[in-house]
Amino acid sequence: MSQIDTINIFGNINFTTPFVASANEHGIVLNYFTQNGRYRGSFVPERNTIAEVRRRQYALSEKEGLEIAKSIIRGLNTPSHDARRSGCKQFY
Repeated sequence: MSQIDTINIFGNINFTTPFVASANEHGIVLNYFTQNGRYRGSFVPERNTIAEVRRRQYALSEKEGLEIAKSIIRGLNTPSHDARRSGCKQFY
């Protein structure tokens, strides 16, 4: 299971508790869909990378979040970024 990161399940499929526990241990996301392909929900493991990133983002204080946003904006306002965005090739 080490190469699998997501399993998409269609229809009325049942899994055992040990299977879901194993998916959790290996970081495998389980996405559930109806037989016709309509999304029903997901099981996201505790150690899921995206979930961890979101948890850390939400844990930031307002001041920390503001500082990160300012640094991103400063980076977007550099001359080399403006040149790349406008199609000018003299800076790179």
